[in-house]
Amino acid sequence: MKRSYLIQRLGSQIQIARTLDVAPSSVHAWKEELPDSAVGRIARLRPDLLRAWWAEQEQGATADEVAPAQTDRGEA
Repeated sequence: MKRSYLIQRLGSQIQIARTLDVAPSSVHAWKEELPDSAVGRIARLRPDLLRAWWAEQEQGATADEVAPAQTDRGEA
């Protein structure tokens, strides 16, 4: 799972830290690819985020890739 995905879903690194009950400095120190310990916390504390991420991976599209197609069809 990617840190940018969590920021997109939760809004900020501070909110990620609060959600996962870790220090904001820990979230800041993560590389783009989350460490296994963080993914484990997500699985325990917010399994909905993990399921949503896996669903997007299976579809091969992220929210950023889907949004422009919706706009092109005139949908907002």
